[in-house]
Amino acid sequence: MPEEIDFANELSPTAKGWTSSEMLAAEKATLGFYITGHPLERYLDILQHLKAVKSSELPELNSGIRVTSGGIIGDVQIRTTKKGDKFALLRLEDEAGSTKCVLWPEVYRKHSALVQNDLPAIVMGRLELSEDNPPTIIVDQLQSIDGAARNNEFLVLRAPQHDDFPTLCDSILNLLNANPGDCDIVLEALIDESTVVRIRPNNALKVRRSGELEQSLKELGCAVSFERMNGHI
Repeated sequence: MPEEIDFANELSPTAKGWTSSEMLAAEKATLGFYITGHPLERYLDILQHLKAVKSSELPELNSGIRVTSGGIIGDVQIRTTKKGDKFALLRLEDEAGSTKCVLWPEVYRKHSALVQNDLPAIVMGRLELSEDNPPTIIVDQLQSIDGAARNNEFLVLRAPQHDDFPTLCDSILNLLNANPGDCDIVLEALIDESTVVRIRPNNALKVRRSGELEQSLKELGCAVSFERMNGHI
């Protein structure tokens, strides 16, 4: 139709299309469900590594066991107990369906910053099953999937060739020791043009991931990258 052609001509040639995440969010907001994909697709590897149970598999388990499950947080409701303490009810949606989750006051206080709609999350807790009600997880731990992915990565550090290599190593070690954390480290050494050796330092040497640490290592000439663990380093 002429009016449709005119409208198309009004679109700016520099206009940017939606990202995949924006498209999925718009589909969910408009239709109540996803069409072109699911936000969890990009997290399948980490969910598998964490042995997350899908919502469709929960009814087949035994009530009372501890489970780990992943999904997109939705339908968040903040309520108050008779004592005035806040707790949260939410649904965790994956590709197969959704699961009711309860965060009682103590757990909610600890994880309240993460209790937000549309957040990809991992929950851990006790599974409750009954004939009259769908599966419910009584949550005791909550973590964003992005946070879980970061915790599942290790730092790969390759030092540059240097005229005073011992001094460079001392500088790198001092920098690592000044940033203690829970991220494992692997050192790479280039033996020749075609051979790279990886060395695992002392298990006690772990660092806290931060942009400042990465920048400081790069200023020493180091190549810095992160890789995901697959059961071992």
